[in-house]
Amino acid sequence: MAKKNQMINYQDDTKVHPALIKYCGYCLNKATIRLRTLMNEELKDFNLITGDLALLKIIQAGELISQIQLGDQLGIDKASMVKLIDSLEKRKMLERIAHPTDRRVKNLQLTKWGKKVLDQCQTAKLRAEKKFFEPLTTSEEKAFRKLVQKLIPAPTLTASVKK
Repeated sequence: MAKKNQMINYQDDTKVHPALIKYCGYCLNKATIRLRTLMNEELKDFNLITGDLALLKIIQAGELISQIQLGDQLGIDKASMVKLIDSLEKRKMLERIAHPTDRRVKNLQLTKWGKKVLDQCQTAKLRAEKKFFEPLTTSEEKAFRKLVQKLIPAPTLTASVKK
């Protein structure tokens, strides 16, 4: 523990204070910030951040999805979702397409460019994760990934209602 008038030398921008190092929630939050920072650094050449990547991955993962559904799944309000979608659309990574039966709804799909960029981002994601997990052995990393997933309630899938 640092004595009075001693400076703390942090290893990186995470800055976990020694008085808080034993607080699990605080450390998990700081670890998340560190991983997000590493990811954003790797994604900057693609003009993306981790939030953009998450959005694109969900659109890529399944059926057509509307802006409203995507916002709901990510916990993002409508106004913020519109800004995110506008930004990605402006960069030609996704497009809004008409819903087959409800003209008020716009579904989202990746463009060819968006698919290409998303594929290229996989390597960037792996580099960031490699840096993040560097202090762990391979078996510790596998265990950590498995344990973190256990801490988050698994989503349940329900059949979507088609209009």
